[in-house]
Amino acid sequence: MVPTTERVWEEFNIGLKHFILKRVRDEPSAEDILQDVFLKIHTHINTLRETDKLQGWIYQIARNAITDYYRTHKPTPAIPFSQNMRGLPKRNLQKDSIYLFLEPSREFSGREKRSRSCC
Repeated sequence: MVPTTERVWEEFNIGLKHFILKRVRDEPSAEDILQDVFLKIHTHINTLRETDKLQGWIYQIARNAITDYYRTHKPTPAIPFSQNMRGLPKRNLQKDSIYLFLEPSREFSGREKRSRSCC
């Protein structure tokens, strides 16, 4: 007998939400993932051949949805310091500022002092 989506929801929604929240700390995103998981369960529940493997099947769908989430929400790579500063106007900063503005044609070697403190 194929389980219904309603029965699966009642039995697994709380545990599955906690499972997703452990891996995705953002609650709205976790709820979106949970909804995607249950949409996939609803559309593919008839393909489940062995009902005794229902829980493993559901959690595998959740793991795949979490992987898809991180695949589409990759952090933006940092721009190298010299490229980040090109085109910005020069500003007068306090002498003890930790910021170091370089000339656009000059690369940062890492040896320049970043503050007034000297050894």
